[in-house]
Amino acid sequence: MHHCDRDLPLVDTLDEIISLLDEKFEFFFARSKNKKYKNVAEYSEKRVLADPFLKYLLEKTNKKFGLFEKGYLLDKLWLVETSHMSVNTNELPYVPHIDYKRYLKVMIYVDDVTEANGPFSAVTTNPDDFEDLRLSLKHDYKLDKKNQIDQFLAEEYRAFTGTKGTMILFDTNCPHFAAAVSPGNRRRVFRFDYELPEWRRKESALSKLSKFASRIRS
Repeated sequence: MHHCDRDLPLVDTLDEIISLLDEKFEFFFARSKNKKYKNVAEYSEKRVLADPFLKYLLEKTNKKFGLFEKGYLLDKLWLVETSHMSVNTNELPYVPHIDYKRYLKVMIYVDDVTEANGPFSAVTTNPDDFEDLRLSLKHDYKLDKKNQIDQFLAEEYRAFTGTKGTMILFDTNCPHFAAAVSPGNRRRVFRFDYELPEWRRKESALSKLSKFASRIRS
């Protein structure tokens, strides 16, 4: 079976190189800023494999969860730094939702994360239960927040606090959100995004044309 045989998210701990996470995060974060998001640095699989530290981190992640053996492919690595100033608690991704593109993600906390650091929060569930909803989303789903999930009570979400080196494996089909960061705090993570080929959307020519037209209008 490709997917995990239990509900997600799962939590583990990085056993080694924890002392290097802070220094390495700052080094790589400064060298590959994402054009769309100011608080993100992005690395392709090719660039991850070309760097000894990033490759080692990927290998440690795979050893923990056995993702390559289960058929998952690495799409990208993101380094994300979130502060109080970059949070809008009324908008995605700070309200419960699932993602338009489905990924299995592994986040590695660079810092100790308490409630003040805006921990990743999610409902523990079988991610396949939300696949029909995900596939029903159209490319303009953000206009009406059609990917927002409101069927769970706030207390059903677990805040995944943890010490530096905490590893969180989750499927973006699990309802989740990023909690607010308190003033004077931040949250830094390495995040590996994996996918299965069958999760990729097969877009029609009409859909592609519609997306192109909406970009021109915006």
